Amino acid sequence: MHYKKVFGLLSLVAIVLSFAGAPVFAQTASSTGSSTPVTTPQTTVKKTIDGSCVANAIGTRDTAMETAIDTYNNSIKQALETRKEALQSAWALTTVKERNTAVKSAWAAFNTARKNAAKDLHSAKLLTWKQFATDAKSCGPRAGALEEGYRWYDNSL
Repeated sequence: MHYKKVFGLLSLVAIVLSFAGAPVFAQTASSTGSSTPVTTPQTTVKKTIDGSCVANAIGTRDTAMETAIDTYNNSIKQALETRKEALQSAWALTTVKERNTAVKSAWAAFNTARKNAAKDLHSAKLLTWKQFATDAKSCGPRAGALEEGYRWYDNSL
């Protein structure tokens, strides 16, 4: 007896669900005043991706990436120049203790500058891709999805 109730309920659910996927028709009143309703199928508007919008977002993103890389390279160049000068000065010292302290200090300062440059580059890349995702959203549904798949190229810079 219990199985009959469950089977009946499942059959009813299946019938209801089969009608859920059927086309929906809207009734509109006729302008002639007749009582015969006119039915038209409802359609959904399919959104498309604006390619020129995505191209502009890519241009903005890649220009920001170039700027971030240039900033990183300039920071590293400056750190190397500072390290070179500090090490040359350190090796000109005559006492071993002072020289060792100055060499360690030069390398520590370089390491700090290098880490800071890397952190700044990482942050710039994250912000650049975040802004790209925001810009691409206005170009259509999932407009930046294909580009996101190639994000790891920039992460390896």
